[in-house]
Amino acid sequence: ESDADLGNHELRLLTAWRSDNPKLLKGYDRETVYQLTENDWHYLELMPNYLYEPEIGTVIVHGGFLPHIPWQTQDVDLITSIQVIDKKGRATKRSNAPNASPWADHWHGEPFVIYGHTPRPNVLERPGSIGIDTGCVYGGHLTAYIIEEKTLVQVRAHNTYAHSKRLP
Repeated sequence: ESDADLGNHELRLLTAWRSDNPKLLKGYDRETVYQLTENDWHYLELMPNYLYEPEIGTVIVHGGFLPHIPWQTQDVDLITSIQVIDKKGRATKRSNAPNASPWADHWHGEPFVIYGHTPRPNVLERPGSIGIDTGCVYGGHLTAYIIEEKTLVQVRAHNTYAHSKRLP
């Protein structure tokens, strides 16, 4: 069993591998595919869609959830890709709806959600969630949330490994 939840990159790799369709991959995925061993593929296949800790009322997910649908029933494509909710109430990426509000602005219920996927210069704290993607790959920080203490630990990236239109 995996101790990490499935994200959009892992999902894309697995979908291409399972369907034997390399056209689903992005250019930068190809190097990764050649490096993965049989054990690595097995690990990816075992990754759960989310990690749920009922005793503390917390779920850890890559992207997030739509608020009007039971979170446990939401499709893996949605929960690994959602960033904002558009005017029609649909989950989408920020690039598709630049003026839409973050899904976390609409999430008011249980469980508490810890998520990434949407890089920002700072952590996004809401009453029902915390977004901890602070753009490490873009030269920002790697952020961890210590659940027991409700505190953050951050380490600045050593380099800028990729560039973003959204982050300085």
